[in-house]
Amino acid sequence: MVKEVHLVGLDNDKFQVEDGQITTEEIQKFRRLVRDVCKTFGAQAIAEEFCEEWVKQRKREESVCLQEARSLKLRHRYFDPDTLERKRLGIRCRADVYQELWIECGDQNPPKETLHAAYRKEDEKRERCWLEEFRSLNVWPVVFVCGAYHVEWFRPLLESEGLSCKVIVSRWPSG
Repeated sequence: MVKEVHLVGLDNDKFQVEDGQITTEEIQKFRRLVRDVCKTFGAQAIAEEFCEEWVKQRKREESVCLQEARSLKLRHRYFDPDTLERKRLGIRCRADVYQELWIECGDQNPPKETLHAAYRKEDEKRERCWLEEFRSLNVWPVVFVCGAYHVEWFRPLLESEGLSCKVIVSRWPSG
């Protein structure tokens, strides 16, 4: 069995929850994208860089991907660790990383290269968590929705672990 992952990179997580941040028309376009990718590649599951905690923070019960998975009778899973799990795993949020670097730089903006490298270090920890979620889910093919920034980094990690990975769109909606 080929273990396929189809990556959909999002420009912004505002598409993942229908909470009024964007228009209904934009949400519908995202729904169509997810539905079309699932049908085209015979997906058995939809997973996403999101967690239930974030859905609740946005005063909703379900993400758009969960709703689409349900309508297509597919499995769904949130892959991102919530705040407590991140703390347990030693994964810092971007605000904490920035604040730490700000202090290290004598209350000045840290150099962009330093900041991006520090963000990347934390993102790598999260991406390793996602990899474990794929192993645990063990349903193929999977459509995985994540931030566009992760696509270029996560694809090689998946492939290095023996998973077939196709980038369906690297940055939606702009490309």
